[in-house]
Amino acid sequence: MPLARFLEEPTDAGASALASRWTEDPPLEHAGYVELLRDFPEVMRAASSISPQALKLVASHTVRTCRAMAAFVAREEQGALRLRDLADLKAYCYAVAGIVGEMLTELFLLAGGGLTGGGAAGVAADLRRDAAAFGEALQLVNILKDTAADEIEGRHYLPEGMARSAVFSQARRDLGIAAGYCARLESVSADRGIVAFTALPILLARATLDRVEESGPGAKITRGEVTAIVASLHEALARGAAARLFEIDPGSRPEKGSE
Repeated sequence: MPLARFLEEPTDAGASALASRWTEDPPLEHAGYVELLRDFPEVMRAASSISPQALKLVASHTVRTCRAMAAFVAREEQGALRLRDLADLKAYCYAVAGIVGEMLTELFLLAGGGLTGGGAAGVAADLRRDAAAFGEALQLVNILKDTAADEIEGRHYLPEGMARSAVFSQARRDLGIAAGYCARLESVSADRGIVAFTALPILLARATLDRVEESGPGAKITRGEVTAIVASLHEALARGAAARLFEIDPGSRPEKGSE
C-alpha cells in the first residue's frame, strides 16, 4: 500500500516518486483519475496549506481507509468483489464511508465552528459514536440506487440471497442515526455551514431511498425535487430549525436507529 506508507511519512520527493510510478503504470484506465494521480504532488502541496493538526487527521483516516479497502480488494475473484452477508456489507460501507464520517467529525471538533462552548463538550462523545453511521448511511443508499449498473461492471455489493428489504431497513436505521447526528450539531449551535453540510446529503439520501424503494435501482429524484429540498433547508437553517426537517426535536438527543 504505497499511498498508506507515504501518508505516514510524507515528503515532496515521495509524492513525486509516487506520481511517476502511477503515470508510468496507471492502476486504472479512467482518464480523470489518471490525471489526478499524475498531479499528486500538487494535491499534497494544496493539502499542506491546511493546519498541521487537520492534515494529520486527514492523513491518518486516509491510511485507515487504504488498508481497509486493500483487504476487500484482496478478496476479489476475477476482478469481482462479492460481499457475504449484512455484516460484510456494513464492514465495506465502513471502509468506504464510515471512516470518512469519523474524519469529518474530528475536523468539525478541531475547527470549533460553534462546537467549543455551551453543551458542546457533552455532545462530542455522541457525535463520535454516530459518526460512522452518518457516512455508512449515504453509502448504503448509493449501493441500493446503483445496484444494476454495479452488477454490469462486476461489482456485487448486495450479498447473494439477501432480501433487499433487509438492506433498505439498515439504510433507514443508519439515516435515522445520521439525522440525529445533524440535529445534535444544530442543538449546540454549530456553525451553520457545518449543519448545512451534514443535513443536505441526509435529506437527499432519504428522498433517493424512497424513490429507489418505489421504482427500483437506477431511480433518481428530479432536479426540481433537489431544488425544493435545498430551498426548504435554507429556510429551516435561517430559523435554526433544520432538525425539524428530520422530524426531530432539536432539544432532544435522538436514540440510535430513530428517524
